[in-house]
Amino acid sequence: MDDKNGKIIHGIVEKLGFKWNLVLQNMILNLYGLCGEMGTARLLFDNMPQRDVVSWNVMITHLVKSGDFEGAYGFFSRMPERNVKSWTMMISGCVHCGKAKEGVALFMEMEKIEVQANEVTVVAILAACADLGAL
Repeated sequence: MDDKNGKIIHGIVEKLGFKWNLVLQNMILNLYGLCGEMGTARLLFDNMPQRDVVSWNVMITHLVKSGDFEGAYGFFSRMPERNVKSWTMMISGCVHCGKAKEGVALFMEMEKIEVQANEVTVVAILAACADLGAL
């Protein structure tokens, strides 16, 4: 799907009064991210009547994928609630952007607040350690 069709679908969702449906809003947010329309995604995010951890994770994911690590970290640091996916995406984003040391620091912070790592988190932290030559 392209951004033109995505905007049409978004318009229909709004017109039908489904603005309050968080699942639909998150799907449209993800659609804009997949299309590389981060400005439109940000506008939608800012105007969402409610957000959940998925909303925040979608923004972080697509900002990291688009190479905007600083923007992703800004969202991450403002998140009212984080889950293991949030932490893992940021650790992986650190590695992707050549900031392996920061990725390890995030992992240590995650462990300190007792967020349970999953298999994907372990892969991300191993990649950070490999980049640092610390395996």
